[in-house]
Amino acid sequence: MTAGAFLRAKQHTTVAIQFLHWLGQRGRQLGECTQHDVDAWFGAGTTTRQHANNFLYWAIRQRLVRHLTVPVPTNRTSPLTSEQEHLDAVRTLLLHDSLPAAHRAIGLMLVLFGQPLAQIVKLRTDQLRDGPDGLQVTFGSDWVNFPEPAATVIRVHLAARPGLSTAANPTSQLLFPGFMPGRPMHIYSVSNRLRTLGIRPLATRSRSWLQMVREAPPSVLADRLGHQSQDSDALRGACRHRLPRLRGPEASLQTADPQRITVATSHPYAPSHLGNGRRTRFYGRCRR
Repeated sequence: MTAGAFLRAKQHTTVAIQFLHWLGQRGRQLGECTQHDVDAWFGAGTTTRQHANNFLYWAIRQRLVRHLTVPVPTNRTSPLTSEQEHLDAVRTLLLHDSLPAAHRAIGLMLVLFGQPLAQIVKLRTDQLRDGPDGLQVTFGSDWVNFPEPAATVIRVHLAARPGLSTAANPTSQLLFPGFMPGRPMHIYSVSNRLRTLGIRPLATRSRSWLQMVREAPPSVLADRLGHQSQDSDALRGACRHRLPRLRGPEASLQTADPQRITVATSHPYAPSHLGNGRRTRFYGRCRR
């Protein structure tokens, strides 16, 4: 057992003991614990109280308690870029000619699709296609479109992928090949390069998802963009307190047709339902 695993187990045990002591002060034994008790425990005190959830899950499986729902902890202080920062990131990635095309392409997939860097660098060339409908990429169950001029950046990268000149990678099918045989670009080198440009990967990804859930339900986005269902549930919880309640015509965005969820609709500042004129003005702002 590693030191980290030992410390986590110790903390979970300590918090479980604290929970039982707290429950005893309320005049209850474990088998008498009610949903009100659970809600009171998680609703007050420090954030370390959430570590009692493993003990409660175990108690439920052992049928020591019944009819209890353990709250799912949400991180309400997760990093999130402002809308202006997000717009600046798009502008930088589209116009930064001295930045390698590979890093610009990875950054655009982060900004436009909210994809984690670890998944982007593992993409293969057969996950891209260029045809009459434009340049498309698939992360999950469907193909989604790149808008121009972002598509042009991707095509520039495809025409001259780095790492193919070495004897180890002459026929690599990785979209972002590294310098080791069969290995993609290192996630940390990409992350560090983006940070030097003022682009914070996790905060940028959170902003992308926050904007996309204004267009379609998280479960639909998770399916089309290749995320696990538990990620979708976590996203829904994280965004619930940030999203305003929609009324009138805008409420239809919550039940948007999945077929409309292309990069144009998912992009927070150039949704396709606003028409080509608005998208043109958006990219005009990026070029300033």
